[in-house]
Amino acid sequence: MNKTSKKNAVRPYTVMCTDIYLLLILIVFPLYYADGYFHLPEKKAMFWTVSTLVYIIVCMVGVVITAFSMRENWSMENLKKNITMTDMFMFGFLISNLIALAISNDVSGSWIGAGARYYGARVLLLVCVSYFLISRYAWLNQVFIIAFLIGGNGVCLLATLDYFGMDVLGINQQMQQWDWLIFISTIGNANTCASYVCMAAAGAMVYFCVAKGLKAKIFAGISIMNCAAALVTARSDSAFVGIAVVLLVLAVLAVINKIDIKDFVLMLGLLDAGLLVLFILRKRFVKYLILESFDSGIPEVLNQPLLLGIVFIIIMLGYAGIRYTAQKHIKINKNTKIGLTVVVGIIVAVVAVVAVVAANKFNIIEIFKSGMGISESNTPGSRSYIFLRTLQAYGKLPFINKVFGCGQASISGVLSRYFGEELSAAGIGINSAHNNILDYLIITGLFGVVCYLGAIICSIKHAFAVLKENKYALILGGIVIAYFSQGLFNIEQAITTPVFWLILACCEAIYRQSKVEQDV
Repeated sequence: MNKTSKKNAVRPYTVMCTDIYLLLILIVFPLYYADGYFHLPEKKAMFWTVSTLVYIIVCMVGVVITAFSMRENWSMENLKKNITMTDMFMFGFLISNLIALAISNDVSGSWIGAGARYYGARVLLLVCVSYFLISRYAWLNQVFIIAFLIGGNGVCLLATLDYFGMDVLGINQQMQQWDWLIFISTIGNANTCASYVCMAAAGAMVYFCVAKGLKAKIFAGISIMNCAAALVTARSDSAFVGIAVVLLVLAVLAVINKIDIKDFVLMLGLLDAGLLVLFILRKRFVKYLILESFDSGIPEVLNQPLLLGIVFIIIMLGYAGIRYTAQKHIKINKNTKIGLTVVVGIIVAVVAVVAVVAANKFNIIEIFKSGMGISESNTPGSRSYIFLRTLQAYGKLPFINKVFGCGQASISGVLSRYFGEELSAAGIGINSAHNNILDYLIITGLFGVVCYLGAIICSIKHAFAVLKENKYALILGGIVIAYFSQGLFNIEQAITTPVFWLILACCEAIYRQSKVEQDV
């Protein structure tokens, strides 16, 4: 009996339930970004709650069946052995949400959700419970990665088409005005789209770097170009933060020979090519481009064909050089190493000079600060203003709220309590700190933030710990890194938050899977 069949023989029912659920969510749920096509989009946010609740009920039956079939293995020693640090932090996060809900001044609002985000403690509690099931019973393989990328690519394509003002199904015009406003302010806004695009782009880039078969490379390459176009059309600079961090991680892995440097360089070329293709499309469909005025920040900087073309040529020359060296099996002696070091040093120096000149010419630093909403004067409404006021509001909270938070519906209420007159004078309302850590600092307190960060750090650590045993671990770890990084300048919503926690659970599942395969 092989490893997989042995695993399925031990816990068939629970594994089957979890696999079907994951495939459904990873393919279908991201496409609800387009639920403006289906009318009454506020009801679509309930999809996660209902589907997860059904899954948990069905899967818990499987857990009971599995547990009783293995009751001879019950022991405190086995229980302790099966608990990881990620589990402990996730359990702490679950407890922090329950305490925050209990002491909230608006229990009803905290349970249902606040403002434009449409999720409350009910969703986060279901997320936590489903984490424990998925992390133990999912048996991940390539199918799940492809399912996630299919869903993510669907979002990327819809974002690009929407950018050009194209109503794909021809029914958007039938939407009621109120439905359209809800769609734009929640599921269809730039922040939500940018979160999905960031996750899909990160997954595609890492998948390209670890995939071995030609079909997988082609699929990943197309995904990279599709995501590159959506990165610009999403009109949100936060997505680029996540992608930049993942690129840095991949560069380090390429240098230390954990991934093939040829794949990494070629992936960069495909990413650049996607931006060039978008520029061509922009010129071709310029008369249909109704959202041009909304472009700002990094996306606008990347709409420089000459700069993109030069970068593409440099990348392809580097790729050709690496391929030639590998094919000719050129032996590098001491003198050659010294020469190569000098050449690489010169190239790096030239690239640095070009980068500085480009930064000055296009005023990239100021554009980035503007796109990210960073203002040295803390202009009301800017992210720097929101960050500062959120920290100041946290400092004014009672001790119990500092530790355990104020509940899901609390951010707008807390800020209004301490800075109501200032916000009213500026004519703005704030229901998110636009920073996941600061959001949870108010929502779940310091205890919840520590658990939140601990779960993320441990899941990434576990994903990277099994790179040799399972190449898909790097893909999932890259997605977590990308989403968390962009979340430092973005807002979590009902359509993106659950998928992020699903990916987190998948990281833990792959870690457990590798441990089981090692023990068999």
